[in-house]
Amino acid sequence: MTKNILFCAFLILQLSTSFCAENITQATLTETSNCIVKNNVFLECDDALSIVNWISSANLNVIEEIEKLTIENWQEKVVKPSIFKNFTNLREFTLKSGNLTKFLGDFPALNYLEKINVTDNKIKDVYNTLFKNLPELKTVDLRRNNLQTITKAFILAKNFSELYLFGNHWDCTKPMKWLLNVSHSSYVADLQTLKCSDKKYHTRHLVTVMEYNLGVKESCRKSGLKNCTCSIYYMQREGSPSYSVNCSNRGFYSLPEILPLNTTVLYISHNNISDLRPLVTNSLYHDIDDIYLNNNLVTSIEVLENSVYLNNFRLLSLESNKISKISVFPLKNAFSRNPNLQSVFLSQNPWTCNCKFTPKFQQLLAKFEFIRDARNITCRFEQDNPFSNRPVMSLTKNELCHQENEEFLVIDIVNCILGLLIFVILAKLFYDYIQYRHYGRIPWLVKII
Repeated sequence: MTKNILFCAFLILQLSTSFCAENITQATLTETSNCIVKNNVFLECDDALSIVNWISSANLNVIEEIEKLTIENWQEKVVKPSIFKNFTNLREFTLKSGNLTKFLGDFPALNYLEKINVTDNKIKDVYNTLFKNLPELKTVDLRRNNLQTITKAFILAKNFSELYLFGNHWDCTKPMKWLLNVSHSSYVADLQTLKCSDKKYHTRHLVTVMEYNLGVKESCRKSGLKNCTCSIYYMQREGSPSYSVNCSNRGFYSLPEILPLNTTVLYISHNNISDLRPLVTNSLYHDIDDIYLNNNLVTSIEVLENSVYLNNFRLLSLESNKISKISVFPLKNAFSRNPNLQSVFLSQNPWTCNCKFTPKFQQLLAKFEFIRDARNITCRFEQDNPFSNRPVMSLTKNELCHQENEEFLVIDIVNCILGLLIFVILAKLFYDYIQYRHYGRIPWLVKII
């Protein structure tokens, strides 16, 4: 009897313990597919399909109780934030370590959501309205994605405090002016660590590039070049950058008198410029490395001879102007003295082709490899001229000088005859002088007269 009582007590104890343990487990941990709910408020899912299936199968009351949602290994390229609209009590949202590239739409109105973490994905683009429906949002973490630019500042909650952007591939050739506004930049927690990834500004600090770009545009405006475009041409790791100014196709009749400081490249093609004297007289042009003067009205570059500019420039493009001749020897000497020279372009001008000029011009073109378009330089078009539109480098000296040699031959014969006659006359005068001096004989011509 005593044994039976003990056995019943033991059995009751075992059942009671099992029942309690089961209740405790169900109260703290519920697992569905690859999603786990902890303490009724924490939801963790392993992939995109799992969270979608969990949302579709879970009771609405359960969804509304979730305060923290974590999704890892999101393998889909896009996500619709609207699928989370029923997480009305959500405080923290994490979607990390996946292939997400884009949000399709804005986050729904989640009135308690304070923190969003979307790190280690492949996000390429985000709209500035993405977080506008989140009145309590304080922190957004977008680190280690593939963002290249954010063109406009996010529309954020009044009490928003921290935005993390480190580890993205920032293209600093694209504008991000909002970062220079203190009201926006103050909440970018890792602002000073953001660096450019594009080829032009690689490893330079993003904010520094944006500041210099804004500065040169302001300087461009103050210089009276409102119609021109000013930008950074090259940025050193230390010190001020160099700038480029693009005034092409802006109706200029002369070279600008004022340019922003540190301008090293000037694009001023497709205008009506004919005078190059400012390159000599205006000291601002002495520091300009590259000038593109294509499709203007330049007829001569003789004014540049012996100038500081000609001894220092790096690139000069004079394609499609009105140049027919140049002074070869001064230009050859200047080119030889210039250690910086890299490129000269002279094609599509109406070049004169004759025996006097062209052979010397050909020597210049052959000597300096930095005349990049030497093979494309052609003779000007003239009716009945056998050299019209012929490449200058293809002409031989025999072709150039054959006709002129025939003309010179006739002139040479005439000159020889005249010289011979002069010699005969002088010899006769000398002979008559000797005859008169020694023998007193008067020349017969004098006797006749």
